[in-house]
Amino acid sequence: MAGQSKWGNPGDSTNAYVVRPGLEKQVYYETTWRTFWGKTNEGRSVTTEVLERGGTKLIADKGNSSIVWEKDRGTGTNEVRFTLRERKTGMATYGEAPVKPGAFSNYKHSNVQVIQVDSPAYPIVGAESEMQISEVIDDVVALEKDDITLWGAQEMDMDGWRGYFLGASRGLLSSEDGAMNIALAGGTAGEYRAPYNNYTNVAGTITPSATLATHNASLATALDNLGDKADEAFTYETHRVASHLIEDFGLRPTSIGKREYRAICAIDRALLDRMTSGDAASYAATSRLYTLMKDAMERSRTNPALYHMDALVLDDILYIPVRQLEFFRPSVSGSDVVFGAGMTSDPRSANFANTSKICGATYMGAGAMLRGVRRKMWWTDEEGLHGKGKEYGVHYYDGWKRNDWVSQDGRSAMSNDSSFTIWAYDPGFGKGFAAAT
Repeated sequence: MAGQSKWGNPGDSTNAYVVRPGLEKQVYYETTWRTFWGKTNEGRSVTTEVLERGGTKLIADKGNSSIVWEKDRGTGTNEVRFTLRERKTGMATYGEAPVKPGAFSNYKHSNVQVIQVDSPAYPIVGAESEMQISEVIDDVVALEKDDITLWGAQEMDMDGWRGYFLGASRGLLSSEDGAMNIALAGGTAGEYRAPYNNYTNVAGTITPSATLATHNASLATALDNLGDKADEAFTYETHRVASHLIEDFGLRPTSIGKREYRAICAIDRALLDRMTSGDAASYAATSRLYTLMKDAMERSRTNPALYHMDALVLDDILYIPVRQLEFFRPSVSGSDVVFGAGMTSDPRSANFANTSKICGATYMGAGAMLRGVRRKMWWTDEEGLHGKGKEYGVHYYDGWKRNDWVSQDGRSAMSNDSSFTIWAYDPGFGKGFAAAT
């Protein structure tokens, strides 16, 4: 149970690291783990509209301009459903020609489950230890609870990225620790589905498949062909391709606050640095955007030609450098893509490492991700034997899925009109490529 078994005087080796690392760690998480999904979604739920048909009122999802469509299931079923009516097709008739019969509307569906998420039970120092530490920290419990709350924010953020790269968050897809072990469309229980729309400079747009294993294998082949070559870098020219792909895939505009963008791109920090840097001598084209920005903007602290880690807007696309993408950099194992931390590793662990040089830039429009929630976060605590020591835990209901639309009318049809990922090789900050092509 909670409570430290040994405590020394201030400054000795036993407790020399009690205060400073705790505060530094808190600052570290606040600066490097700021939740991407929280900042971009702003907690907006999906709006609805009332339709009247034959005297019956129906409530239909209308969506919103956020990249995450969120629904609260209250106390009902643990599944949230979304429906997409496919666009009408057919040629017009003219003049005296008879009117042609049209096709009935077809629908595609997407859903996300909701499951309770429980943090580990974190011990708080016992009363005697707390008396010793009170000289430097006013409220130990408040500090610890703040760190546990931060754990919850990190976990939500990581589950969002697990949902994007693997198809669903850990509590839904995994079979470990009481997770639901669901089956994604076209696959078996627990089998992941890689992002639906993908592009590399070498392979171009990779043809997706509704058959899960075929889809994952196609991406594995394309990523396996990426190597330490400059023509596989993420450059200004790659951005221009992405700008056209936004129209080709049909991404709907998305907004943060009152500003609307054609898309929001969560980009690996290495790729943003490569695109905006001017010192990559082994690949002259990488300096093109750097030169354009340098010539077009004042030489000041706001000039992205000099500062490469800030958000950047190009062609009405908001690029946001996201550290979490480094944790999910993929590698290839046979016909499988292994997405770094995946479902089995905690990137917060000191021994976590991902050495992959394949980096991603994920472009998202409205409704790229689906999230199911049920209630706000709540606390529990448990005292140790005889009231000595205490453990705290935090709990919430959550579930994330990438918004891949599937048919439920006998067709093997799937589509994704709200996100895509560009994959590129990068040798690392400040390093040139081994070869040009």
